[in-house]
Amino acid sequence: MAANDEVTRLRAESTRLQTKYDRLRAENDELREQLSAKMERNHYLRVKHAQLAVQAACARVKAAMDEVVEAQQNMYREEDALKDYLASRARREDPLKHYKRARAEESSGESAAPEKKTKRKRASD
Repeated sequence: MAANDEVTRLRAESTRLQTKYDRLRAENDELREQLSAKMERNHYLRVKHAQLAVQAACARVKAAMDEVVEAQQNMYREEDALKDYLASRARREDPLKHYKRARAEESSGESAAPEKKTKRKRASD
């Protein structure tokens, strides 16, 4: 009988250990699923963070490109203004040059030797 008691005790112990193994295995599977979900969530967050970083970088690039475009427009505007200024200045200087040239010609004509009286008389007649 003692052998039967020992077999019964060992069977009970085996059943208890099998139950404990099944419970631990279920816990392990649950923990694996939780870990997998956390890893998936972590991966999603990393991807989302990378997307946000790319969007921020693109926004900075766009802002820099907008600044470059604005600077180019300002440069062209300033070049046109300078050309207009130089052209208007050249137009303003031309009448002065003609005026000075006319004055110089008049003064050079006055400094020349006076005409003979006969030529002056004939010219007045």
